[in-house]
Amino acid sequence: MNSRLISLDFFRGFTIAAMIVVNDPGSWKYVFAPLRHAEWHGVTPTDLVFPFFLFIVGVSITLSLSKIEKTDFSTYLKISKRTVILFGIGIFLAVFPNFDFSSVRIAGVLQRIALVYLFRSTVISLFPLTVVSLIYSFLIFTFFNSCKSENLRPVKQPKQNMSRVCCITVLLKS
Repeated sequence: MNSRLISLDFFRGFTIAAMIVVNDPGSWKYVFAPLRHAEWHGVTPTDLVFPFFLFIVGVSITLSLSKIEKTDFSTYLKISKRTVILFGIGIFLAVFPNFDFSSVRIAGVLQRIALVYLFRSTVISLFPLTVVSLIYSFLIFTFFNSCKSENLRPVKQPKQNMSRVCCITVLLKS
């Protein structure tokens, strides 16, 4: 019997189709407004593609790791291997075809998905669901609470938003 979650497969297909349309709208001169990222205020359908992918990754991890009865070293080895592969493919695609490493964007989309995968898989495999819920609630609360800081107000100071400050702090790049 097929144990795939059809709604997740449909959502994945829809998101990939949206990604294709967003990344290749035809002529970049005459792009339909919803296919562009919002400048700062607001949101467009384009801005939802990456969060949709992260949602799909999170649900897929939960479903796949729930089949494992006991996590051991081989489970963490698989998680690490998949993380390194995703991160490596992201770096490769960032430098391809010129292989100019001076302008490589380390915090690309696949690299971020790889880090989310590593964090989510590790948390899910180490802690019970109640502790996982508390961890994520704490992270969300901390994020929104830190946005109240005068220096990190995303609406009033676009150059000093929380995401940019975190990227500069962690990756030492703007």
